[in-house]
Amino acid sequence: MTIATFNTWFQGPEPALRHGGLLDCLRESDADIVLLQETTVALLERLLAAGATVRAHDPEALKE
Repeated sequence: MTIATFNTWFQGPEPALRHGGLLDCLRESDADIVLLQETTVALLERLLAAGATVRAHDPEALKE
């Protein structure tokens, strides 16, 4: 089993570029479980569009 964890740095410059790079890293890692910190609604939308299955620690956070 492979686990990958990333801090997505939600307040930095060029979020679209960083999100694309993160998605590439996640695909390449072929991880079974991925843990993300400091995610945003924009990143969530990109993950879902890429076919990710998302489970939130705080399901209310997904309703923003």
